[in-house]
Amino acid sequence: MLSETLVEKHEERPRNGGLLKRKENKVLSAVFVSIGFVLAYIILNQQNIGLASTIVMTPSFSSTGHHQGPWPACVEQELSGIQCEQLILAYVDDIIIEIIKPMDDVQADFRINRVRIFVNETNYVTKIPERG
Repeated sequence: MLSETLVEKHEERPRNGGLLKRKENKVLSAVFVSIGFVLAYIILNQQNIGLASTIVMTPSFSSTGHHQGPWPACVEQELSGIQCEQLILAYVDDIIIEIIKPMDDVQADFRINRVRIFVNETNYVTKIPERG
């Protein structure tokens, strides 16, 4: 009797049952990963440190007309590093400005309240300054 029950169960099982289970597991894994990303996004945004805060758009002009960067005039008008710094400070308060000379080391971190002005050997701006 026991052997007949085992034979019946064996005959009822589909041949690709193992393959179906593996596909179902992959789908479930993808669903759980997606749910995890959504939950992490919600939690981080509630704490104001979310993914949206890591992507920063820097428009050339804000809606009020105040210049927020980047500052192409520094290169177009062939300004010195100091002149470019004064131009930026005329438009933006509470900003850290770093004048970077050739061969100076810089950190790769991004800071929205910092502008780096890259100058050549004669102290003229060589790259359009922007936030970061």
